[in-house]
Amino acid sequence: MLEKQIAQIESSLISETEVTVLSSFDDGKSDRDGTIDNIENFMESFGWQTFKFDGSELFGNLWILGLFGVILGTGLWVLLATIFNLITDLVGGVRVTVLEEEVRIVSVEADETAL
Repeated sequence: MLEKQIAQIESSLISETEVTVLSSFDDGKSDRDGTIDNIENFMESFGWQTFKFDGSELFGNLWILGLFGVILGTGLWVLLATIFNLITDLVGGVRVTVLEEEVRIVSVEADETAL
C-alpha cells in the first residue's frame, strides 16, 4: 500500500521532467536519434528499476497540471485585484495628472554690446 503511494508521488514529481522532454518529441525525430533512450537510461542510473515514457500518462498528468494552474492562476488574480481595490479604497486611490507644457522656441541673437 505504501509502495503504491510512493510510486504515485514519484510519478507526479516526474511531470516536471516530462514538460522538458515533451519539447523534444517532434515527429519521432527524438526517438530516431536516441534522445528518449538517453533520458530513460539517465533516470535509470539514479536507481529507477525501469523508466519508460508513456504518452497517455504524460498527457493525463500534464492536463491535470494545466487545469490546476488555470484554477490557481484565476484565483490568485481575483485575490490580488480584491486586495488592490481594498487598498485604494482605504488610501483614497492614486491620482495621476499629466500636464502638457507649452514649448516656446526663442531665437538667440548675438548682442553687439557683449563684444
